Amino acid sequence: AKSERWRLNFNHFQKIGQTFTINANGSFVSDKSFYRDYSSDYNLRTNQTIRTTATAKKTFPGSRTLSMNFTREENLQTERIDYTFPDLSYSQPARSLFTRKAGGQKQWYHNLRYSYNSKILARGSRIPVTDNASGQITGFDRTYNSGWKHDIVPSYSFKALKYFSFSPSLSLEELWVPEYLEYAYSDSLDRVVVADTVKEFRARHLARGMGMSVRTTLYGLFELPFSPLKVIRHKMDPSIGFSYQPDYSDEVYGYYQTFKNAAGREVRGDRFANNTFAGTPQGEQRNMNISVSNLFQGKIIRGEEEKKIDLFRMTVSTSHNFALDSLRWSNLRTSLQAKPHPKLNFNFNAQHTFYKPRANGRGRRDEFVWSDGFALPSLLNWDVNMSYSLSLRPPE
Repeated sequence: AKSERWRLNFNHFQKIGQTFTINANGSFVSDKSFYRDYSSDYNLRTNQTIRTTATAKKTFPGSRTLSMNFTREENLQTERIDYTFPDLSYSQPARSLFTRKAGGQKQWYHNLRYSYNSKILARGSRIPVTDNASGQITGFDRTYNSGWKHDIVPSYSFKALKYFSFSPSLSLEELWVPEYLEYAYSDSLDRVVVADTVKEFRARHLARGMGMSVRTTLYGLFELPFSPLKVIRHKMDPSIGFSYQPDYSDEVYGYYQTFKNAAGREVRGDRFANNTFAGTPQGEQRNMNISVSNLFQGKIIRGEEEKKIDLFRMTVSTSHNFALDSLRWSNLRTSLQAKPHPKLNFNFNAQHTFYKPRANGRGRRDEFVWSDGFALPSLLNWDVNMSYSLSLRPPE
């Protein structure tokens, strides 16, 4: 019998005016064995997956954007289909909460700013159900999860004592879901199991990164009279910040259910574990972040020609989590970037630890490397990256 077999690939891009674009691409085939029978591409023959995507994006005044996305992926052999729709995003960059009038004097509240992002995301799947005896597909299970997330980040900065800049921080997250999980504890399995999916609206409110940071700037000059490099300028920006995040697995918030296992230890189940966004964070955080950024600049004088260059930039940072029982200090991170030539880039990164290794060499114990006498932090790893750009011109 005669049959027609085909493959369709499409790409579409359209710009409507200056602020609206449509972009789509994808593939379709007549049957699930098409690639296996006709394609010479090894990846297509073995992967057996076709994918379709589409995006529409609108830009509004003030750099605000609204975008709609659609994705569909089908495995030709298993007949499983996964799709994402709707995937709707709105983004508004940081802007002043109170706009200053033209010609008006700037007040302290004009430094109050906020940004807002919102996203509606839904994912679904069609999963084939196979008969164990015959291996034939007898039906399909369908899953669908959705959620709507809002992110508001207020910001404010001010100067005090003339030389210090203070920046409070706060990130607010609101999640709305049409269903959530209820758990039970299984004595036979000795673990938490999902007892039910409740089809009911529920909201989750998170406050992330509540804190305050302060920074200042110090300058230094070094003269080198017997070199073309006459002056080295050192700009140092030390900063220290404190942040706090509560333990959202605490029962007072209602986001987790808590049980005790056979050993008497508490085990938890996240009611928002099945949403299309991230699960609920757990564990209290009380962090102190410390960083020192250094910029070294030089002034080269040859005759009457004077040139300023950036020699290198080096940043050192670490943090301390007061909420931990041990190993409160994170690794000491060091990065150095230099550009000794316009086409040559040099990058160096390293991590050191403040703690001694365990006896078996795996992990760290809660004891500083200098507890038995003077010692510097131990090197954990480092890497160097160098790149040089070349541009070839055709002969004239």
